[in-house]
Amino acid sequence: MGKNTHDIGHTVGYLGQYFKRPPIESSRLRHYYDGDITFIYKDHRDGQYKTLIFSPEEMIRRMVSHIPAIKNFRMVRHYGFLSNRKRGLLLPIVYKKLDQIEITSTHPISYAPMKKRFTNVDPFEGILYKGRMCFVGFEVGLKGHELVTNRRKTMVKKRKLQN
Repeated sequence: MGKNTHDIGHTVGYLGQYFKRPPIESSRLRHYYDGDITFIYKDHRDGQYKTLIFSPEEMIRRMVSHIPAIKNFRMVRHYGFLSNRKRGLLLPIVYKKLDQIEITSTHPISYAPMKKRFTNVDPFEGILYKGRMCFVGFEVGLKGHELVTNRRKTMVKKRKLQN
């Protein structure tokens, strides 16, 4: 039996990781028949979904390989020039030394170009008047129904002024 912990938050957070994202998602498990476990996975080499059938012992052996052998041992997925902290700085240098690809600067992706490319609809084009909308300003703290109410009031005032 394990010893009691004084900081229950750490324990809850640790267990929460496995409830949120278990080692194998239940949607990937297909069958448990005659002592064999069948599940699907995506092979990243060819992009195809494939099926594996394991005995329970083999499945447990593969799962246990992801558990650190020593207490407080940190599992590292990428290190060196592939580590998250160094990748942006060192990876272009590695590519240049290997003469693999030429690194070009990236352009930030924003909502409007993505929507236009995906749906062929410009989100800044007006629906009724077919003109280009532009950002004028914003009001902090108003809720959606308040914005609609304020907009209707201003439209009524404009109509009264025009008549």
